[in-house]
Amino acid sequence: MNEMQTLLSDTVTRLFTDRVTTELRESAEKGQWPAKLWQDVEEGGLTLTQIPEARGGGGGTWQDAYIVVAAAGRFGVPLPIAETMVGAWLLAESGLDPHSGGPERPWSSIAWPRPPGRRNGRRWWVRDGRCDPGSSRPRPG
Repeated sequence: MNEMQTLLSDTVTRLFTDRVTTELRESAEKGQWPAKLWQDVEEGGLTLTQIPEARGGGGGTWQDAYIVVAAAGRFGVPLPIAETMVGAWLLAESGLDPHSGGPERPWSSIAWPRPPGRRNGRRWWVRDGRCDPGSSRPRPG
């Protein structure tokens, strides 16, 4: 590991140590979206580590992404971090700028894991950390 990767590893370890509790995991299992944790992960750019800086990412490699995903696995983080990283990479490779929904694009279809007990591949739309399973597509406004 180089110096930047050590810093990244320390950062995600500290974040997940502080934020990922048994209560948070149990709450997520019951369907409560961990909005504050997701916000911290997104604001830290942890889902965009392997995306080129020109596309709004961290300019790192898949090895950097692995550091984040491995830490998320170690701590049992109830977020779709790996899925979001792959989705962001696909967007970047397609010439699009991956980013979180934010105020200008509040809907995301890659930020919600399959709910417990659900077996089909239905897309779940998320707005401001809340799931809207009733719509097949977000409506403007």
